[in-house]
Parts: sequence; C-alpha cells; structure tokens
Amino acid sequence: MAKQPKWASPARQAHLAKLFADSQGFCVYGHKPCKGQWTEQITVVCAWGKPCSKPQPNELCRFKPDDGKPHLPCEVLHLTFTRWRCDYGDYPCYTQKEFVNELGDTVLKGECYFKPYQDGLIKEWALSDRQQTLAEYQAEFKAIHKTNDRTYPLHGKFSGVSQDVFYDKQPGFFVEAIGVSGLTYKPFAKVRLASSFMRLHVDLKDTLKPVSKNKKRKALRYGKVTNDIQDKVHDACWLAVKHYLNW
Repeated sequence: MAKQPKWASPARQAHLAKLFADSQGFCVYGHKPCKGQWTEQITVVCAWGKPCSKPQPNELCRFKPDDGKPHLPCEVLHLTFTRWRCDYGDYPCYTQKEFVNELGDTVLKGECYFKPYQDGLIKEWALSDRQQTLAEYQAEFKAIHKTNDRTYPLHGKFSGVSQDVFYDKQPGFFVEAIGVSGLTYKPFAKVRLASSFMRLHVDLKDTLKPVSKNKKRKALRYGKVTNDIQDKVHDACWLAVKHYLNW
C-alpha cells in the first residue's frame, strides 16, 4: 500500500473532492461558461534589464556599470502584456490558454480551473506542513536542552563565600566617563550601577562650580581629574545613585 503524502489529510481530501464536485473540473468559482475578454497593458522598462521604474531616454543610465564596462546610454522598451479579465469579477485568471476539448470546441483554461487550482493548493499545504514541522522541531529541541543551570565563565566560578565577599567589597557604582552633554552643554558623569547594565547621567554643573576654569577644562577635555575634583564627582554621583535607588 502506497504511503500517502503528509499534506493529504482527510479534511483536505474532502475539501478537494467537494471542490471537484462543485466545479466538475472547470472554474472553481462556479462560473459556467467562462466569460471575459483579453486586455492589453503597455509597460515601459529599461532595455538593459535594470530595475528602473522611470527611465530617462537620451541620458546616461543612472546605475553604475561593472568594472571594465562602459557607461551605457538610457534606452527603454515598450512591452505589451496581454491578460484575461474575467467578467464575473477580479479572479486569478491571468494565465488563460485556449485549447480544443474532446468535442472539438475551443475553450479557455487557466488558474481558476480545478487542476491548476488544486496544484496550487497542494503546494501551499506542503509548505505549511514543512514550516509547522520545523517549528515543532525547534520548540522540542529548545525544551529538551533548556536547563536552569547558571552559565559560568570558562575560568571557573565563585564559591558561596567568595560571592559574598566579592559583592560586599564591590562599590555601589562605577564612574565610566566625564564629559559635556551635546544637548544641554553642561558637564555630566556617566555612572554604571554595580552588577547592573543600568547607566545614570549625573549633572555636574553645580558640583564643578568652585573648581577653577583651567582644572575644569582639563577634566572635561583631557580626562585629567585631580583628587579634589574626583571627590566632588564621587559625592555627587553617590547622592544621585542613592536618590535613584530610593525613588
């Protein structure tokens, strides 16, 4: 017994059977006989195959040529597309073709007929099944390999006592940089909270008021921070962090 493809579920087979019974192999939208007319549409395209929607004749092509190739002049082609327009509505009948049936009559056949419509449905179902299978595999793989174990650095990990000692000795914040804001033109300090990715921008305008202009310029421009400036910045940052944590 041949194995059925995965897309051929009972519900899908019943849908195809009902579709064929309703259309009798002809238009799946139930329109018999097929009525419509051919329509022509003229489109202007680049003669060199470039994706140019608005070519400019008598000018150089606006696309840069490949190395060693000349800069081509802009040339356009007028292409005429013939499409079938269904009289019953805007249906996908754009690839209609004339053929002679068993009775010798010339009829039209296109994407709205049962066979090509069925082929398109089967392709969509097969693609949907592949995507569903891949999603289930990825979810199962993630569930199997996911653990609650903490990821530690390659050089080992702290013991419980070492962790407590490290966090007790760690300062509450780190001053990463001192500079001038491009928005307010005021001095500020960039502060990172300990054991966190949170950054604070602390205004230093009032803090650096007593500092001489020369020391302030060196601190902001060259990073040369003296002890008195460093203490003032540290106190201002400590107050800002305390206010942030208690807010």
